[in-house]
Amino acid sequence: MNGRIGQGSMEYLMTYGWAIVVVMVVGVAMWQLGIFNRGTTLLTATGFAKIKPQLAGTGIARDGTFKATFTNAAGGRITLVNVRLYDEKGNLMCCAAANAPAACNGIDGGFSVGGGPGATGYGTWHVVAGDNFGVGITGGTGTCIGSSTDDAYRVKVEVEYKTKVGDHTLTHIDVGTLRGPYE
Repeated sequence: MNGRIGQGSMEYLMTYGWAIVVVMVVGVAMWQLGIFNRGTTLLTATGFAKIKPQLAGTGIARDGTFKATFTNAAGGRITLVNVRLYDEKGNLMCCAAANAPAACNGIDGGFSVGGGPGATGYGTWHVVAGDNFGVGITGGTGTCIGSSTDDAYRVKVEVEYKTKVGDHTLTHIDVGTLRGPYE
């Protein structure tokens, strides 16, 4: 008699267990395809290792103007080289080069080194560890991101910088993704 009860219980668990697994797999697949995604209204940052975005000072306006405040968490003084923005397909949208802040791929832009005690003047773009620096890229004749009727943006940001270790200068690129609502 115990064998029959155990067999019935096992058949019940197998039938409904597989059904639950199938429903979960379909739900995860639909979620990954973006069916439930209605856009995000939260500002988030992922992927940045040494150069940390300050979310309260980061955003993109509907006219395509990009502004961001970053913190140097690299552990030493850095020299900024370039900041590049890419769309979701990996296409370069715009950049602000420290060596050519007024024109980079037809975009006006530039760096603004934050007001911490170790920040040096414009043109050198040195930022000491723990200090903040700002990046602003404006449209000029075109736009950085472009106008959008969507509620949210998603942009990949590359911050290229150099550090000096002994007599050697090393170039690094810190990459991350910013998502949020247009301002």
